[in-house]
Amino acid sequence: MPETMKRSSLRTIKKGTYVNLERALTLNARLGGHIVSGHIDGTGIIENIEKDENAIWYIITADKNLLKYIVEKASVALDRNKFNSCRKFKRYF
Repeated sequence: MPETMKRSSLRTIKKGTYVNLERALTLNARLGGHIVSGHIDGTGIIENIEKDENAIWYIITADKNLLKYIVEKASVALDRNKFNSCRKFKRYF
């Protein structure tokens, strides 16, 4: 648990703060969407959201130590949703 507190935004909550707890996934029912697996390695900040025809672009800044693990066309999980990192720049993706 110390690792989760260190790398996630949970370290900023206080007693009485509501958090989302989800039951463990079972594979005995039909699944929709994509399965995202992994660990929390850090946090980012959504700096901008742009609509582009049938797409929505999120500009996300993150620490350079985290950005070194982001590659173009890879999957990234944000708030339990899967996104593709289409472009990567020096301080954001």
